[in-house]
Amino acid sequence: QTRSARRAVVLLDRVAHDLEGAELLVRPPDVDPLAFPWLFLAESDDPDAGADRVKFVRRGRDPRGSTGAVSDLEIVAWVAETTEEGDIELRRWSAPELPESLDRTFPDAGQSDLVTAGLASFGIRFQDPQGGWTGRWDSSTLTASNELPLAAEIEVSFVAGPDGEGVEGPYSRQVLLPLRPLDLAAQLAEAAGQTLPEEVVDEDG
Repeated sequence: QTRSARRAVVLLDRVAHDLEGAELLVRPPDVDPLAFPWLFLAESDDPDAGADRVKFVRRGRDPRGSTGAVSDLEIVAWVAETTEEGDIELRRWSAPELPESLDRTFPDAGQSDLVTAGLASFGIRFQDPQGGWTGRWDSSTLTASNELPLAAEIEVSFVAGPDGEGVEGPYSRQVLLPLRPLDLAAQLAEAAGQTLPEEVVDEDG
């Protein structure tokens, strides 16, 4: 149990560190959604158990060895997959450059790095602006357009016992996503002394 608790702390710290740096750029209204690479995507076959696949842009990459001005942005994916033995492997993938267009696909095992194996469960739930919790998120859709979760809850448990039928955990961690979506178009317009047209709403809403 002590060994599993230590593994859980290391794993939760790493996932939480990535989520804390999540950043989203608000898509300008005149830009094609399919041509806009910024996203925060979380998918799950069982939303109540939390997302087992997440992909997002984060700030905080250390561009070591570079002599010029290099962005500290990267796109990151965490993917949990069940093995033939029945346990779960957790993999991480990252790329230092955003794609040229919206990419909702997740990397396969050959493209990502194995972080840990022997998991009994892994899931991430996200808090929406209304305070509810969900195991799915898609910033490119109308329902969550240009939105980031307020917080995330990561939960993990480990396979235990000599026969591999026991479970140690769950261990969980809640983390705030402190960066809010950046409306670059509005900021540029404000700097130029302009105002963006507001959406017209009639008296009946």
